[in-house]
Amino acid sequence: MNFVNSSILTGVSTVVKLASNLIITKLVAYFYGANGMFLLGNLANFLTFLKAIATGGIEQGTVKYVSQYEDHSKEQKKTIVHSLQIAFVFSSICGVVLLLFRNQISTYVLLESNYAYLFAVTGISTVFFSLNLIFLNILNGLREIKRFVLISLVGNIFSLLVTLLLLYFYELDGVLLGFCINQAVVIIPTLLFVYKDWWLQISLVQRIQWAFSQKLFRFSLMAFASALTVPMTYFLLRKLIGDRLGIDQAGMWEALVRLSSVFLMVLAASYSTYLLPTFSSLSKNELRKELFKVYKIVIPISFIGVLALYFLRVFIIKILYSDEFLPIQDLFLYQILGDGIKAITLVTGYLIIAKGMTKAYVFNEVLQMAVYMSVSYLLLDQFKLLGVTIAHLTTALSCLVFQLILFRKVLWPKN
Repeated sequence: MNFVNSSILTGVSTVVKLASNLIITKLVAYFYGANGMFLLGNLANFLTFLKAIATGGIEQGTVKYVSQYEDHSKEQKKTIVHSLQIAFVFSSICGVVLLLFRNQISTYVLLESNYAYLFAVTGISTVFFSLNLIFLNILNGLREIKRFVLISLVGNIFSLLVTLLLLYFYELDGVLLGFCINQAVVIIPTLLFVYKDWWLQISLVQRIQWAFSQKLFRFSLMAFASALTVPMTYFLLRKLIGDRLGIDQAGMWEALVRLSSVFLMVLAASYSTYLLPTFSSLSKNELRKELFKVYKIVIPISFIGVLALYFLRVFIIKILYSDEFLPIQDLFLYQILGDGIKAITLVTGYLIIAKGMTKAYVFNEVLQMAVYMSVSYLLLDQFKLLGVTIAHLTTALSCLVFQLILFRKVLWPKN
């Protein structure tokens, strides 16, 4: 299956996921305003961090080795067993920590201990959403894209219905609760699709081989780097904006970030299902051809998306949010230009993962956090929220320059 066909299939599922997120965001923005967006953003960042930690950071490693060992059934089975064992152990530890320290975590993430029950529920459900993620990564590694997309599609619809039901009965608390459990409840439709698969018939009661586990843990440092830097950057920026400009302005910025990254989410989904398993199996010469083939598609689409979002920004804000959020239209230019560049850097970002370049990946993540935070800090007082969008564009450009230098021998070989 080529990049275009894979993108179309994953695009369908991602559009549904995107639509469900936008529906929830619209309802929160309309009924609870900027303060509701602030809480939703903080919780979403925390769950992103938890997602990486609870799987042991081996998601991308699972995809890589299940795909790489397609002609070696013994090694492929070993990958699957170790992935499920590691995810179970890490998610169990995370669950216990969440239950024990729910009050402190609630105060830090959502600014008050009244939401401690959300983190208790999350702790109980952590094992289920961790295993569900590994199931989906196994399917991705096996290149069963159609089933992967179908399961994701059904799971997204199912989680949306659960969240809407909770919103109806418990209002904003219901939405937050839905965000905490929807990754866990979607294991139900996933199991209905995969319970007869050969890889679920493998006995999991096997001794963990440390030498083999190390292959998977090579990817943990990369996952943990993203889990720490990306959500932490947004969390700290939201806090910085809240402290200097007020909670309402922090909520406005959250609305902008969610809206501007819409098309980036669609592209990123197709990247993960096609690029990672493909890049893992290609030689240097084949990589160059594949990269340019993908760039010919990604670059035009990225900038068409940027232009469309910019010229339709007022219409989109009114449809997805409310008139209260119209001031963010003035912040679009630098924000979506940064997103367009990020869409391009994600391609070589997956190449870094596929080749297991841990040091380069960690440096890339730390570089982005350092640039984003420092430029935002310097520009916030003078330019307000516009300064944060300039920092976003600066971060994307610095990431692009680093990756072009890193892969210069692949992109522009001397011979």
